[in-house]
Amino acid sequence: MSEANSLKPRRRLYLYLALLALVCYFAAMASTQMDEQMNQIMPETVINCSSYNGNSSGYKGLYQLVEKLGIKVARFENPYREIAAEKGILLVAAPNFPMKAAEAEHVLNWVAGGNSLIYLDYCMYGSAAHFLDKLKLKARVSKNLSEQKFDEIPDSDEMQHVKKLLFSSETRLDGGRALLRDSRGALFVELPYGKGRCLFGTVPSLCSNRRFSDRESWGNFQFLINWIAARGGKVLFDERVHGHTSARSLFSYVASGPAGAFVFQIGLLVLIAILSLNQRFGGEKAIPQKRKIAAAEYIDGMALTFEKGRAYDAAFAILYGAFHNRLCKALSISPAEKAEEIAALWSHSANLNAVEAKEFLLKAEHLQKERNINAEELLAIMKEQDRLFDKSKVYLPLQGGRRLGG
Repeated sequence: MSEANSLKPRRRLYLYLALLALVCYFAAMASTQMDEQMNQIMPETVINCSSYNGNSSGYKGLYQLVEKLGIKVARFENPYREIAAEKGILLVAAPNFPMKAAEAEHVLNWVAGGNSLIYLDYCMYGSAAHFLDKLKLKARVSKNLSEQKFDEIPDSDEMQHVKKLLFSSETRLDGGRALLRDSRGALFVELPYGKGRCLFGTVPSLCSNRRFSDRESWGNFQFLINWIAARGGKVLFDERVHGHTSARSLFSYVASGPAGAFVFQIGLLVLIAILSLNQRFGGEKAIPQKRKIAAAEYIDGMALTFEKGRAYDAAFAILYGAFHNRLCKALSISPAEKAEEIAALWSHSANLNAVEAKEFLLKAEHLQKERNINAEELLAIMKEQDRLFDKSKVYLPLQGGRRLGG
């Protein structure tokens, strides 16, 4: 029966911990969903065409569309020197971290081996300089197009089932075969490179998520899907240019999701619990500790014990010796010092009458030397010792504890 009773508190603790973990889990999930909803409502501060981004500027919708159409799709996060192991189409949209020259060279060598590249960017401030130089293209700032509608669609394989296009751009391209142009220049160009092909466009928002809600923009997706279908192969969404890499640590990956929020909440609660257990709340309070060794009742008992053997001298030596040593330790003075010096320091530190302290110490020394103490003398000197002890313990650590008074 006692074993069963002892297990109940433990089971109750496990139940509380399980409930706490469940609450933290749902709180983390709700917080993550709320963040996603808020991100969709609040305007984006930075354009991010990553396929991980579900907000208006992201390409997550295009990634899912390609996947739904049965086309093989994946995200490329490895170093570009490893792209040689892949076959298909690399899609780069508005890089947040443009490729270095050596990385761009790896991609172009891969394209020359019979693969394809889709590069969508304004191509300003040298973001695609290495590609433009190698492909003999030139990007120039021209008339700004803001949500411009194109109804006159060229008759080409890439434009099948495309009735209209809608996008914004502020640059034009010179070079290659123009797939779509206006009076200011080409907006999309296609050109061969080695055994592969490249599609360059100055419209990074061509297939962003916000286009799905506008029927006028659906032709944008049809145009890009046509080009992808004509080339064939797996579509690789380049995520390295958006800061996502395969070298990301497991810790950072887990910490960025709901599991990270869950672990953080549990850890915070555990930390608060540990600090609470080790934290004393409220002000200091003196805990009285009565000194039993000098109590009159105990002295009476010792007196009766030693009475038959007439050993009052031994009893006094034990009781007074212990008190004398503790007193000198509290006063930081040697027990071998004279009674007058000890009495002076004692009375000053413990706010005692100097004459009383001196008389008590001198009388105690006299009794130690006389070695002929009776029961009445022993009881009298111990009562005096207790009285002085009670006055001194408020100011001096006579019991080994911390100082209790001023």
